[in-house]
Amino acid sequence: MPRTPQPSAGRAPRPGAGRGPGRPGADAADGTDRCPGVVRWAAAVANADWHVTAPLLVSLAAALGTGIDTVTAAVGAYSLGHGLALPLWGRVADRCGPRRILRCGLALAAVLSAAAALCSSGTDWLVLRTATGAAFAAVTPAVALYCHETAGTALARQRRFADILAVSAVTAIAAPLYADATDRLTTWRLTFATLALASAALALRARTLPAPPVPVRPTPGAPADGTAPADNTAPPADARAVRRTLAVILLIGTVEGAVLLGTPALLAPALAARGDPGGTEVAVAYGASVLVGSVLVRRWLGRRSPALLVAAGGTIGVLATLGAAVRQTPTALTGCAVLLGLSWTLTQTTLQTWLPRLLPTSRRATAASLFATAGVLAGGVAVTVVAPELQAGRAPAVFLAAAVLCAVMTCSVAPAARRWTTGLVVQRFAVVPPATSRCAAPTPALPGRDRPPKTRHEFGSSRVRTARRTRGTPMSRRILVILSEYGYWGEELIGPLETFDKAGYHVTFATPTGKKPLALPPSMDPDYIDPPLGRSVTTPEMAAKVKAVEASDRLDNPLDLSSWLPEKPYRAKPYFLRDWEGYHTRLERIREQIADRYDAMLIVGGSGPIVDLANNWRVHDLILAFYELDRPIAAECYGVTCLAFARDEGDRKSIIRGKHVTGHCIEYDYLDGTGFVGVPDFNMGPPAYPLEYILSDATAPDGAYHGNFGKVTSVIVDYPFITGRSTPDSYLTGQKTVEVLEEGLRQWGFHA
Repeated sequence: MPRTPQPSAGRAPRPGAGRGPGRPGADAADGTDRCPGVVRWAAAVANADWHVTAPLLVSLAAALGTGIDTVTAAVGAYSLGHGLALPLWGRVADRCGPRRILRCGLALAAVLSAAAALCSSGTDWLVLRTATGAAFAAVTPAVALYCHETAGTALARQRRFADILAVSAVTAIAAPLYADATDRLTTWRLTFATLALASAALALRARTLPAPPVPVRPTPGAPADGTAPADNTAPPADARAVRRTLAVILLIGTVEGAVLLGTPALLAPALAARGDPGGTEVAVAYGASVLVGSVLVRRWLGRRSPALLVAAGGTIGVLATLGAAVRQTPTALTGCAVLLGLSWTLTQTTLQTWLPRLLPTSRRATAASLFATAGVLAGGVAVTVVAPELQAGRAPAVFLAAAVLCAVMTCSVAPAARRWTTGLVVQRFAVVPPATSRCAAPTPALPGRDRPPKTRHEFGSSRVRTARRTRGTPMSRRILVILSEYGYWGEELIGPLETFDKAGYHVTFATPTGKKPLALPPSMDPDYIDPPLGRSVTTPEMAAKVKAVEASDRLDNPLDLSSWLPEKPYRAKPYFLRDWEGYHTRLERIREQIADRYDAMLIVGGSGPIVDLANNWRVHDLILAFYELDRPIAAECYGVTCLAFARDEGDRKSIIRGKHVTGHCIEYDYLDGTGFVGVPDFNMGPPAYPLEYILSDATAPDGAYHGNFGKVTSVIVDYPFITGRSTPDSYLTGQKTVEVLEEGLRQWGFHA
């Protein structure tokens, strides 16, 4: 479906779903991905302070009466102070919020930078730079937490980080040039005096920074609108899984910091050890590269999967460090600085966006701080330890070791990023109302381990693809379940729902207009005799389960598809082109939200889907969004009809063309008595259409419909589709969906 990135002129969101007066951070809810200027420039000044030392090494050593190795060690001390202070600032940020931490850190940095401008000894310089690094450390968790608090989607967060990197890159280019100019024309002390003034001004300006929105936790039965955008579905976090995830984040941050933060800081010292000029050129080249990389991420690369971006960044890093190991001339190391800047931009923005989202909200500031701490400390230790080796002329061995470490990091992190995409996403505020179902506590095992052999195949599509999860923790899955407002069959919800609950998944329910879905009365009646089978298909135990769900509040506040997805405009409208562009712009935003929030979708069957799901354009757009994202799509019984009618507007061919599916076969169709919830006096007689014929036509010529008439169950997996024939297949449909997500199942239940 064509996408036109124009301002939306289509259907306006319902009240509370988008921008509203008096809502701080409402821009982010509407998809705005730019941080306030104070946040961007605070990161820029902190980054400038990091880069001003490189062109001043010789002047600092002379003015302070010490050697190059001492002022180089001060670079490492700065990193150490920065890294040691990060956990403290992160912990305080959890309690006090990012605004207060930002003001305190900038004010302290202003005082210390002013003291550095007056410093006269090497020892005092080491102490002051260590303390300044600790002060500017407040900027890192404040900026990261602000971005995560005020961005609704992973793409918006990555664009924000790229935007911050772009501004930081500009200062990384300007700061060394300014430091070099002041050193030549006046004195190096003016550089640190300027940083002190800038930090003080930003500390004052930060008082006006809008506060991030505070999540509101609605009470049971509260309306599911965008004004109460809390996540009340999270199961209790597995403490052991959280600790393991934090340990992985710590390890990744350590390796990334040692290679991609430590190596750029060693380029200028490597030249100084050889007696070559070029420290300024190296610093400027690195900053320019970060700027270009941030623009690439923001405009073109942000939609790529974390695995691909990490792999690309790591490969570029390996090439850069290998180049530095081969030659240490000014020209060669300037080229290596360019590659390292690109590598760091791709890797850092991806990891900042991806890693904290693997944890619950209460631990994300900790995760961001640990990641930054590990990186900065590792970079500082690397610089401090390796500086004497550069003075001893062993630069090739140093850069070769960095290349090996970067290769190990890339080969380890990229596969992990492929398995673990965005995890437990808590909707701080969003256009999409929050999930309203609470899952059961996670259990480690799934029932039914006797499974037929599985076959796999790669899913080929010209559509946009994102990384699929094939393994992850129970807290990392969200399933969107679509139900009809005209009646669903009870067991066809209970079967998959119980399976998802046992797997620890989050379940979000949705209906066409936000009304509570109701089960068809026969699906709660053990005495009801199914006409085609001549027997009851509902056990007393199943009837009790359906009634329990109906009586609970799990289905009380489903997501309203009519408020979330746009209405397709009529071509006869006076401003059709503008409305059409707005329609596709809104769909693009929704696709980004789905990519961030849901791993799979399920359409529950029954007679109701015949009325309000099968030919519902919003349901079709939702299916197409999951299809374009290469996410699993499950459907049962008459819910499978939606898959046949979901079609790209370009070729008008069904998305199940060439696929193998199942669905309600004609032998099981009623000859009379097809009814619906809410219209008790209406008897449709037989169903409105023979689903078997529709599916047979939609899958032709290279696919097939498999009714499996006469067999107890019929479930077909032909990725990304998982289809179940009818009521007896409900549990198996849920189980196969879990296997698709956790074990990479791609085909099952048919012979191609």
